[in-house]
Amino acid sequence: MYRGTFKDINNSEYTVEIIPKGTEGHVEEITLSANPVTISRKSETLFTELKPLGCTIEIMTDKILPDLYSDNLKDVEVNIYYQSVKIFSGYVTPYIYNQPYASVLDTLQIEAVSKLSILKDVDYKPINGIINKQIVDFREILEIKY
Repeated sequence: MYRGTFKDINNSEYTVEIIPKGTEGHVEEITLSANPVTISRKSETLFTELKPLGCTIEIMTDKILPDLYSDNLKDVEVNIYYQSVKIFSGYVTPYIYNQPYASVLDTLQIEAVSKLSILKDVDYKPINGIINKQIVDFREILEIKY
């Protein structure tokens, strides 16, 4: 797991956690850039019912971090906290690894989408092997491990 912190102009602390699959427990500190996090709403039209969030994280590093990139959408989780309150939860968007090595410290830009955004890509299966036609809690769907 990678963890970085920064403070805003009001001296409020934010924490960024990037968790590649299988790295829970081990924490490596990362340095975030001067523009560490941008969270934006992604909407196709003004009348879209659900407006999922997107996120860009900029990391300053002098080494290769290949475990931040994957071809599977749910392999690298991202959580952002504002004073210990989670304000974003999602996954790193799969794409090709690119690091220019233009200077001693390179800026890696990582794009992430909220967990709500990936529901369109989830292959829904019965919960606990039972076909259930009753109403289920939305959080239960988000927590299912596929």
